[in-house]
Amino acid sequence: MNGYIETKQLLLKQKPEDIIKILKKEFIGENAPVKAWERLVCDIKKSAKFKQLHNNIIFGLECACPTGGMSIDLLIAFLDKNNNKHAFIIEAKNWSDEYIKTLNFSDNRRRENSLHPQIQVHRQSVSFRDYTDIGEEYIVTPFVYVTCSQQGILDIIDRNPESNTKQVKITNNIDYIIDEVYRISEQCYCSEFKKLEIYSELHNATYRPSKSVIRAMKNLVLGEPAFVLTQTQQEVFESILLHIKNGKRIIRVEGAAGSGKTSILIQLYLELLKQKDNKVRPILVTGAYNTDYYRSLFPESRDVFEFSHALKNIINNEEYHYIVLMDEAQHNDKDEVNKLLKNNVTLVVCYDETQAIRAVNCLDELRYVESRSDFVSINLSDSLRYNGSKIAEQNIKNYLDGKNIVEDKLFDFIICTSLQDFQNKLKNLIENNPKSTVATVGLLCNNYDKYTVPNSIFYTKWHEKAECKWMEYVNEKNYFDGERKNIWVGTWWMQGLDVDYIAVLVGDDAILTNDGIVADWHKSALYQTMISVAKSIELPEYLKDKSAKKYAQNIVNFLDNSSDEQLKFEFEVMFSKYLKNYYYIMLTRGRKGCIVYFANNSKE
Repeated sequence: MNGYIETKQLLLKQKPEDIIKILKKEFIGENAPVKAWERLVCDIKKSAKFKQLHNNIIFGLECACPTGGMSIDLLIAFLDKNNNKHAFIIEAKNWSDEYIKTLNFSDNRRRENSLHPQIQVHRQSVSFRDYTDIGEEYIVTPFVYVTCSQQGILDIIDRNPESNTKQVKITNNIDYIIDEVYRISEQCYCSEFKKLEIYSELHNATYRPSKSVIRAMKNLVLGEPAFVLTQTQQEVFESILLHIKNGKRIIRVEGAAGSGKTSILIQLYLELLKQKDNKVRPILVTGAYNTDYYRSLFPESRDVFEFSHALKNIINNEEYHYIVLMDEAQHNDKDEVNKLLKNNVTLVVCYDETQAIRAVNCLDELRYVESRSDFVSINLSDSLRYNGSKIAEQNIKNYLDGKNIVEDKLFDFIICTSLQDFQNKLKNLIENNPKSTVATVGLLCNNYDKYTVPNSIFYTKWHEKAECKWMEYVNEKNYFDGERKNIWVGTWWMQGLDVDYIAVLVGDDAILTNDGIVADWHKSALYQTMISVAKSIELPEYLKDKSAKKYAQNIVNFLDNSSDEQLKFEFEVMFSKYLKNYYYIMLTRGRKGCIVYFANNSKE
């Protein structure tokens, strides 16, 4: 593990500024939190119980977690009287009561909110326990230490969106934590041998999923029928294992929506976890939001679904053979693929260019590797969607390109001419197919409330519920909510997931023309995609803002005031391309049929 890891004896002797120098060398990232480190070191040394601790107790600062891209602020490792190993994992926050009131807590870390500290330290504990080769040997205890808060601790606990992490202890007194360490370790004399063992294994800990992760993955596969492979998928699965054995370094799996790419990768991950080769380290990476859904269904395996930004904390030992299984690879930032290949990993990538939704991506790198001698490509031609139809997907593409579609007797592709027509057909579909899953998606526009007025059957819950909760609602099949008989429209694009019927309501953000979709960026709520396009065509840096919504509005204002028609055209074409991909993803989620309504349909 990277970070400062030393005995209490040495920590006591070293000056805070010397410890900070060491941390600066170890720190991975931008803007090292020097003041937070200084405060934490001083708080530890001032603790009344600190000097009473045995000299061989190990303290770690800014220890990198192998998953999540996170670091542990403070780690304390020691033995109890029965020689059980303990690891206290502490998340430190320099928060005042007033500052706590300004925070928007959630179960993720995005621009508009803060990852709740109880959730954060719980995930760090899981990362240490279940994703290092030493973690299973430790009794792991998480704490949150809020240094400047007097009354805000209860507020933090009350605003935790995950009930299963509310039991994580929060304190504003470091003495409380050090006293717990003292109480557990008091009767234990940690021998020099044991001290060196703990010290060494913390320094040398490497990424390795535990037995509990393997069990969780088995439960996931057994719990989701979609992960059971067809004969074609099984053949591809076995082919990939053979290519890995024969030394292929990059294996690309391409396939249309619903061809089973995610299912194959998850089965590969489980198979590689079970292998007895102690040098193999499989890593499952995905940039798709379907991971939120899988995490909600299988919380015990939530950290299986990793993102590429955390790989720097995992691939750090040349002794092991890292096999990275990368789903939805088109979502990675530039140079992510090149970095992996430079680190001598084996890379299995699945992607579909028509599902790219950001202008800043790694598609160029994925094309470039085709010339390598250790590259192999596998194509999945069949799809489990579309009820056996061979023309459904082409019809959807043609429709989004403004072209004519042909009759399809196997897949119901229903195009509605009005909002009322869309509502009526959707209600009839739900009533006539009570055992089918029906997902209503769309409304990616910033004036979505125009379509959820009292006389509409639709409602949204933007910022009220996590998107994964919407997927649970879809699977429960109880779509009409109370007396109003309203249907929840998910603004989630459902990548990697499918349902029996998909209903897509396209608001004012997209205009369907004879030449296909044209984006109206004034009406779009796809702020991150707008930002990615702005970065790609190098709009001015001063447009940036911490808020994605404000950043996007700055882009719109800049384009409106610009006299550069070519620049406006370039932005419109590129943004329209990625907006079309969003709707392609939505329209291709159905196994049996699709209903669609474009509010802005200017086709002749």
